[in-house]
Amino acid sequence: MSTDSEYVRAMLRRIVDECGVPQAQLAEDAGVSYASIRSWLIGRRSPEPDSLRKLAEGLRTRAAKLEELAAELEADSS
Repeated sequence: MSTDSEYVRAMLRRIVDECGVPQAQLAEDAGVSYASIRSWLIGRRSPEPDSLRKLAEGLRTRAAKLEELAAELEADSS
């Protein structure tokens, strides 16, 4: 996983913009602090590779929950 700071900051900005949840929820899903995410976004700090993995896992978990809800909604609409 690349940890080049400009690339990571751009990817984090894209995640925040596209994931559809507030930054605080994103942080909670990943098990990292809101302050950490803010610091990463503004370039004050760079995330450790483990933090990036936690963030990825949090996104996957949320996506899986949304997928389950979508499937449930489809089943209920039949």
